[in-house]
Amino acid sequence: MASNDIPGLVSVQFDEYLAAAIEEALAAGEAVPTKAPGMGNLIEELGIESLERVFPDAGEFEPRSRKMGMHRFYRVKFSSNVPATKASASFESMPGVVSAHPVRRIVKRAYETPNDPYFSRQWHYYNSSKAGADINVKDVWKNYTTGNENVVVCVVDEVVDATHPDLKDNLWTDASGHTGYNFARGSWDLSVRPPQNYWDDEGDTGHGTHVAGTIAAVSNNGVGVAGIAGGDYAAGEKGVRLMSCAIFSGTSYADDVQCANAVKWGAEHGAVISQNSWGPSADLNLDGNISASELNTYRTYTIDKYHPELKVAIDYFIEYAGCDAQGNQLPDSPMKGGLVFFASGNEGAEGVDWDPYAAYEPVIGVGAFNESGNRASYSTYGEWVDIAAPAGEGYSSSGSVWSTVPTKIVTSGYAGSGWAGTSMACPHASGVAALIVSYFGGQGFTAANAKDILFGGLGNTIGGSRPVGKKIDALASFEYGLGHHITPGENHAPAIKFSPSEITLKAHESAVISVGVSDPDGDAVEVLLEDPGSNAVTFDAATMTLRISAMKEPQGGSFTAVLKATDMPSSAEFQPKSATANFSYTVLPNHAPKASGVVPDQYNASFSILHVDMAEHFTDEDGETLRYEASVSDPALASAAINGTSVVISPKEHGVITVYVTARDGIGASASSSFRVAFVNPAQPVMLSSQNVTEALQMTIDSRESVDVTVTVYNAAGAQVLRSVNTANVFNPISMDVSSLAPGRYTAVVAYSGKSVKVKFSKY
Repeated sequence: MASNDIPGLVSVQFDEYLAAAIEEALAAGEAVPTKAPGMGNLIEELGIESLERVFPDAGEFEPRSRKMGMHRFYRVKFSSNVPATKASASFESMPGVVSAHPVRRIVKRAYETPNDPYFSRQWHYYNSSKAGADINVKDVWKNYTTGNENVVVCVVDEVVDATHPDLKDNLWTDASGHTGYNFARGSWDLSVRPPQNYWDDEGDTGHGTHVAGTIAAVSNNGVGVAGIAGGDYAAGEKGVRLMSCAIFSGTSYADDVQCANAVKWGAEHGAVISQNSWGPSADLNLDGNISASELNTYRTYTIDKYHPELKVAIDYFIEYAGCDAQGNQLPDSPMKGGLVFFASGNEGAEGVDWDPYAAYEPVIGVGAFNESGNRASYSTYGEWVDIAAPAGEGYSSSGSVWSTVPTKIVTSGYAGSGWAGTSMACPHASGVAALIVSYFGGQGFTAANAKDILFGGLGNTIGGSRPVGKKIDALASFEYGLGHHITPGENHAPAIKFSPSEITLKAHESAVISVGVSDPDGDAVEVLLEDPGSNAVTFDAATMTLRISAMKEPQGGSFTAVLKATDMPSSAEFQPKSATANFSYTVLPNHAPKASGVVPDQYNASFSILHVDMAEHFTDEDGETLRYEASVSDPALASAAINGTSVVISPKEHGVITVYVTARDGIGASASSSFRVAFVNPAQPVMLSSQNVTEALQMTIDSRESVDVTVTVYNAAGAQVLRSVNTANVFNPISMDVSSLAPGRYTAVVAYSGKSVKVKFSKY
């Protein structure tokens, strides 16, 4: 069956100890670190061919990369005959492995009043047919800014055509003239490779160039289209610069590990905005349909489990974009920290309401509205989508997004018909953010400031029960920024944000709550736990997490933890300022397990080991995984052990025992039950408890069912001396009063179910 997993590749995150051992082995010249602990068996099992770091040595930025643990991610190449899921599972079972997952395919997310001639077709900037169904940007251009070349936007996508006449003046270049890097080809080659024919899957589509044009095609130059932050060519004002980090090259999908590298690379080369119109698909088996089962599985994916490399790369970009190797804002950078935008996805028409990338809280997720201002039918939706931006339905030229495409693909260099999708919506949000940073940015301006200004102007949520975010409004954001923008030259208190904002836990559960702390002035911040609220909460300042262990408060209740953040101004002229934030959490009371029904007695005539599953006989209202304990009434006859949820009874001698079972939950509350086990000996259907008796002759028969049993006792001379009729089975033994008999040897004939069995005993 087809899959989103790329054969022969997994990405593995090692712990610090094992990563160091692997790094040492590779440095010694080994292609595969055979001497690293635990690797030897896996090398043979999986046919491992090579290991290489996901994030290569970053030179001057290596210390901060290591601080974030990026050196512990490795891309492992192994035999393509081994399923990627098996390889991942094998690594995850290995001590020293933090996480492992198949390397997966990533797909693009598109369906396919300047004097620029095509501006009239760019309804998404100014919609004269439907008021409000645009980004409301014209007055921003008129009164505030058209962009600033100090702002660099990293377009993580297909290559951006560096030869395009409407883009080349707004491209970022390094000292060697490179306009970015091609992670798909592993080289500086950013040339466009057009398809050779209509059905050629190996050709570039122009996706990255189209996205780039929306952000910063040169504006007011009398050529083609206008970009949102493309400057004012006629006035000699350059727009923001576009950096090309290519992850697609002539195929419909990319490698998710390369994507993480591209995001990180942008931060280290001057970008402060990361534009990403791509992501995973809910069509997990690539059959062209999304089943209910696939969607349910897809909804369980979160970025930290599905793609931890990308998560750490995003975190890295947000924290270190615009900064030097020590984490200080660069003198020529307009912003400290970065903004990361992701398209929400194009599977909304199929009921998809989740995306593990765009839904990651620090990311700005972008959905799409159409030319009528309503939710675009294809836009993946959910409360997690932050911004709704225009992209159209794509059914007509007037309902599509017009922008630049490589001249090698479309001779004119422009196209709009059919270009729609959240791929086209996302650069509208990135472009408006670029305008905000262009105008408000400078020393002391932070990514948190920019995000606040952008979000401060958002309108109503679009989409109703299928929300695709709040409507973007460039002018409203600028007006909000002018009224609320924090200017350098003052000290401002830090802010604390929890993710999630509150939580309810069952008594056996635990949770880790991320604590986001930002300071508008970029100052260092000290964070302390002022009040845990209960015994269940601790705070880890190193990882900035609240840890809640509900079992420390088994009686339950509602509590509030209080964190205090105090900044440490870099200038002595400012006094520290503090802020507090409350985190509400509820612990539900614990419920003890319950024994549900009677455990059936067990009949065993083969003297074999028995397995009795207790999960069928105990329940827990809280949904806990129960722990079991077992013992037996007579250890000389059998022993009992626990294997998972099963009681394992191993016989030693034939006979009947009682097995006692106790089920305990995570905090020790328990319930008990018992059942009997008969290990029957077919060669000895009647067993005496003792051959020497004084008062009562006790015997057990081999019958599973209750039957009538006649017991006749004869003395040594063969005369009948006693007779009784009983109802018995293997679990209900016969007890016959023999106290009236004289001492001596006797024979008892036990008759039942057509059997007649003789047993001998002595009376004392």
